[in-house]
Amino acid sequence: QFGKISKKDSWNPADIWLVSNAQKQMKELESSVNVLELNAKLRGLFDDNKVVGISLKKMSGKEARWELVNVSSTNLSAMSSYYLGPTRSYMDGSSTGSIIAITDENNNTVAEFQCRQNSTGISNLKVEGRDLSSSKARLGKVPLDLLGATMQSYGKTLNNSTRDILKL
Repeated sequence: QFGKISKKDSWNPADIWLVSNAQKQMKELESSVNVLELNAKLRGLFDDNKVVGISLKKMSGKEARWELVNVSSTNLSAMSSYYLGPTRSYMDGSSTGSIIAITDENNNTVAEFQCRQNSTGISNLKVEGRDLSSSKARLGKVPLDLLGATMQSYGKTLNNSTRDILKL
């Protein structure tokens, strides 16, 4: 019944959601007035074992294993201010992109955002964050419409058109 879905959602890290009393949980979540409240409610439902997202990965052995990731507050959530750190670009023949560092008030790099093409060849950009305090978990892909709106609030424009990419 889901054969018409043409694009994997980049914002949703779960392949399967386990929900206790789904209608009740949805009614509660739909009453949220903003994303912060929605996220707080989802965290509460997770802590109460009423909503659990499962990401399926290819098994590397004969035995399936599981682990909890991205379930505790990160160093980033405890910071009151973020600063733009050093940036670097790379073009090594097989891949191209840029890394934008995020630093704390002591100029320590706490996170990085990688900007690169979404696939091989000429394609649109993807922006994905990584919390340096956790080697396994990622911060997730940045929805480009939200990135564009944020850039616009700073007087900048996001150009993600493949027509404007330099072709060598």
